[in-house]
Order: sequence, then structure tokens, then C-alpha cells
Amino acid sequence: SHACALAESGEVVCWNLDDAVVWNAPPGPYTFIAAEGPDTCATTRDGEIVCWSAGGEPIDIEFDPSQDAPPGHFVAISWVGPWTFHREGYACALTAGGEAICWGSDGFWPTPPDPPPGTYSSISVGAWSPGLGGHWVTACASAETSEVVCWQGANTTEMQHTYRYAGNYSAVSVSKNRFCGLTPDGNADCMSDGHTYSSRYHALAVGRTHTCAIDESGVAACVGGNWWDGVRTEMRPPEPGSARLAAISVGDSYACALTEAGQATCWAEVENIWPPPGGGPDHAPGRYVAVSDGHGHTCALTDNREAVCWGRNNFGQADVPPGQYRAISASYMSTCAITVAGDLTCWGFGYDPTLGSGEARVNDPYVDLSMGFDQACALREKGDGVCWNLRNFVGEGYSGAPSLSAPPGSYLAISVSSQPGLTHACALTSIGEAVCWGDNSRGQTDAPPGRYTAISAGVGYSCAVTAAGEVTCWGARQGLDLPPGRYTALSLGGQANCALTDVGEAVCRGPEESSYGNLEPPQGRYTTISSFWFRTCAVTAEVGDIVCWGDVGYEWWPEVDPYVEGARGRPYPEASTRSAS
Repeated sequence: SHACALAESGEVVCWNLDDAVVWNAPPGPYTFIAAEGPDTCATTRDGEIVCWSAGGEPIDIEFDPSQDAPPGHFVAISWVGPWTFHREGYACALTAGGEAICWGSDGFWPTPPDPPPGTYSSISVGAWSPGLGGHWVTACASAETSEVVCWQGANTTEMQHTYRYAGNYSAVSVSKNRFCGLTPDGNADCMSDGHTYSSRYHALAVGRTHTCAIDESGVAACVGGNWWDGVRTEMRPPEPGSARLAAISVGDSYACALTEAGQATCWAEVENIWPPPGGGPDHAPGRYVAVSDGHGHTCALTDNREAVCWGRNNFGQADVPPGQYRAISASYMSTCAITVAGDLTCWGFGYDPTLGSGEARVNDPYVDLSMGFDQACALREKGDGVCWNLRNFVGEGYSGAPSLSAPPGSYLAISVSSQPGLTHACALTSIGEAVCWGDNSRGQTDAPPGRYTAISAGVGYSCAVTAAGEVTCWGARQGLDLPPGRYTALSLGGQANCALTDVGEAVCRGPEESSYGNLEPPQGRYTTISSFWFRTCAVTAEVGDIVCWGDVGYEWWPEVDPYVEGARGRPYPEASTRSAS
């Protein structure tokens, strides 16, 4: 949460980004400066490394990365380390002759291999802790031999790697597990994710979760983001003005840039909240044939097979690709749909983009799918089921529950529970028998024998509609307390369990009091119904309109701990718009 800049005189100015209070700094002059955590290091004109801590205070000798630096005349430095004991960190520096020299580690961070011999013009070090005790350190340098050279160490696998990326890169920037370089023609080439951002840039910086660059017109742009409990953040640089930007730096939650006139401007990451609490967008008028509700968004298919999504779009889960679809399912941070040709396509975050299409689709196209919180399953035309892990998470290190695996068989319908972590799925075979798999801690996969016409996987239990129109359940609950009648469809959600009678009336059962709005369905006749966690939506029989009840303002987002059963909701927070300059 601090930034430092070099004045033309070589003196350093540092300030706290939260309140713009200027720090003391050791007198210079200096030629290069870098910040990491609460600390700052700079190189003097004599090639020495000088470091200081928050507020301009000296660093304890045990925490100072310069104390272990080998002899040399250095012109640049980059390092990572636990912010309380740099002796177990890792640092690299460039000499005046372009040699890369590294030192440190032997503790918290793994030790990468020695930097390959060569002459380099820039260097950058980043670190990543993906969770479960794993730590990665990556250092990259741009070489005069028209390539970027990276060396990496990981203590989870005790492996060391050296990578070479051909290309004449003028600058390279590393943070966490991401690294990007600038090509001579000004493209930002991010080797870690395989993306090339085609524009003309002259400055680039990679932060913890954002990458920012300055184009040839002097305007900054940022990509990337962070997420936590459904809050997606983004960086919004200043609007283009008369002052052209010339240099840029990105840290944890702040970015700063220098104008060509030498003025500093900074901005903070902000929460990308759309729609604002209490005012979610609604679907467009039209006639619909299917609807699927998700945690924070809802999707539907029109009568001409176009897909429409509305509600929260903090992960791109409502950005529908153009096309025609035969089925659609909304989840936590993503949406998947099956095209009329039988391909499976997904958007948002957390889905598996490698799922079958092409030749596999020609031989056996997809016909139906169901998405839960962290699992999804689809059916092919020949009836076999395919399941995959959505890889949702609420913090670093969580990669979803173990993937489900559908038993061999020929299925007509499939349903995945919306429960996080302890997920199960159920399906109806071609002869109407119920088959369930996945977590069985409550007996939710112990389907009783019989013939069924509809099935739904709930939170710790499952229910199905018998050939006689009765609803039977197994697992954590043995019934839904539905009034007498004949039922044709049902959908089990986190807050409400709903069913349709044979005349199309909707009946729902849930908590007597709910913070998420009215759980009682409006009167009317419906053709299909969908409940996920905070809402229930249905398609009316008369005009094909979509009616939703519950959290229809999309004000709530699930606050989920994937390691415990169940989930809870909270109002979506107000946007944070901090800035400093």
C-alpha cells in the first residue's frame, strides 16, 4: 500500500497510498527503485543496493535482502519474500554488464535454478502460493539474444525448470504465476496464459491480479481481476486527458503511473458490481421455452432458441455468445449451453473449456445438461453421462470438490445438486429408473427402486416423481410436505423446493421466513420451473413469459465455505471507489 518514485535529481519520494502521507527515504541519488510488500530497495549511482521499510524506517538486518547480496555493481533488483523474514526470500539483480545474479531462499520460498548465463536488459521476480502449502517462485529476464529466459522453482514438487521464449522483448514483468513481455512492435505478450494483446504499448506492468499497459497514445488500460466470495475487482485507470502517461507500476490493489511531465497518478482496484444492489436487470420481453436459475444470475431460451441471461455478471456468466441452443444451465460463476448442433459451450469462470465437441459431437452430440455449484454433468444423444469439475473457489487454493463420474448407462434426464463441496447427481435411465452418484453422507444417492418421470438432486437429499405423479424423496429428508395432487416436474434449490402439478400450478416449500424475498410462487400455470439458491423461476404456460420470485433484485450473493456443508447468503457490498494521487 505504498508507492515510490525517482525524481530527476535521483532522490526518492515515497508515500502511503491509503492516505497520501509522504514517507522519509534515505538520501540518494538513485538510478533504480522497486517496492515489495512494506519494503523498498533502490540502486545507487555507485551500484550499491539500499533498502528501507515502511515509513522510511530502516529494515532489520535479518529482513534486509541487500545484506546477502553478492558483490557487484547493480543497476536493477527484484525480489519476493515473506514480509517478515527476507532471509527466506529470493532476490535477483542485474549488474552493469547485464549479468543476472540471484540469492536467498532456503526456507519459505523454494530455490529456483541458477539464472542461465547471458546478457539481460530487464529482470523481474514473482511468487505464488496456490494453497495446500505449495509455493512457486519465477524469475524472468529479457535477453539480448531476442528471447525471454525464465527460471522457476516449486517446493510442492521439488522441481526446477528453465524456460525460453523466443522473441525480442523490450521489457518483462512477473507477478504470482503470470508474466508478460513487450514485443518490439508494442504487443503485450503474456506467455503464462498464451494471450497476446494486440495494440501498441510502450510500458507494461504485472501486479498480483491485474496487468496494466500504456499504449502509444499515452492511455493506460488494465486487464485481469481478483475475486473473493463473488466480489470481482477491476482496475479502472484515469480517463484519457491532456496528460500522456509514460511509465506504470502495478502492485497488490493499487496501480500508479507517471505522466510525460513527471506527475504521479494512482488508482485502486474497485469492486465490479453490476447490477447495483436492489436493481438487477430483467429479461427482455418475448416468448421463452426454458429457464435455468443460478446463484446470482438467470438464463433462459427464447422460442427461436436464442439464449438470454440477466442478473449478476461479475464473472462474465451473463455474457451470452451469439447462437442457437437446445439447452442451457446457469451455475455459480459460469453458464453452459448446448448448441442446436450438439456442441457444449460455456462462458464465465470455472468451467472446463476442453469438453467434447467437433468429431466427438458429430458421433454423439450433447442433448441435455445440469450444473451445480462446483460440478456439472451432460447427457449425450446415445444416453451416456459426462461430468466435470467447475473449479469454482472462494479463495486461493480451492479447486473444487472431487469430480463426479457418471456410472455407465443410458439416461434420459440428469440433475446436479446446487450444494457446494458435498455434491451429488441423479439421473433417470431410459426405462425410468433412478440412479444417483457422488456424496452419500446423507443417503442421498440411495435411490429406491421404481419407475419415475422426473428427478432432482437437492442439498443432502434427492426427490423424484413416480409414474403415478407422487413425489418421493430419500436422503436427509423423506418428503417435501407437498399438498395432495399429481405432479409432473420438480426442482430442489437451496432455499426453496418447488414442483409443478399436472395442471401447471407451482407449489414451493421452504423456510417460513427468508431474507431473500417471497418464496411463495405467484398464481398461474407454468410449463417448467427452476430453483437454485435464492430464487425460483418458471415459464408461464399462457404467453411463455418468465416469472421469478425470491431474490428477484439479485441483491444476495452466496457466501460459501466449500469445506463445510451448506452455504449462507449476504447482501452484495457497496462498491469501493478509493483512489489516490
